[in-house]
Amino acid sequence: MIKVIAGKYKGTNLKVSKNSSVRPTSSSIKESIFNIINSQYLKVKDANLFSDKIILDAFAGSGALGLEALSRGAKFCYFIEKDHKTNINLKENCNKILDNKSFKIINDDINNLIKEDFFPIKTIDIAFFDPPYKYKYFDKTLVHLDSIGILNNDALIIVETHYRNQPKESKYLKKMQEKIYGSTKLILYKLCRNYDK
Repeated sequence: MIKVIAGKYKGTNLKVSKNSSVRPTSSSIKESIFNIINSQYLKVKDANLFSDKIILDAFAGSGALGLEALSRGAKFCYFIEKDHKTNINLKENCNKILDNKSFKIINDDINNLIKEDFFPIKTIDIAFFDPPYKYKYFDKTLVHLDSIGILNNDALIIVETHYRNQPKESKYLKKMQEKIYGSTKLILYKLCRNYDK
């Protein structure tokens, strides 16, 4: 069992799938993720970073990262989870604390998404990528999301992966921070649109 650690849903227990590919983000790593985002986004102390933001929780699993962002004031979250059994717990976690106007669950591979899946919500401001450690297609996935027009011009993307993994460098992204916590590496990227189409 894991919990929401801050905001209006603080302390809420979340169910986690027993699927071996699901690797729940620990509370300490989750707090580090949000601290890293805060350090890039906030210029005013105690400002509400997530107010009115649109979130993408890719490889959502239990939905812990997206739910954490919603708890901290985000407006809406897309949860992408292709595993049907994992989706059952994800839906239960969302329905437990949210109304259906603040989230959408898409049960599909993220690389199959088309823009119509996101209508009528505006573009993504912050995206969380916490795939299985063996996932090797970060660049392909991010290029796909950018190509279908769902990422904001200055979107932030945070990747959680094994410390030995080094996602392929991309002309689409600017690396803002990289930190290692035990066996976990966190990388914060900012979308960069200065490239040739």
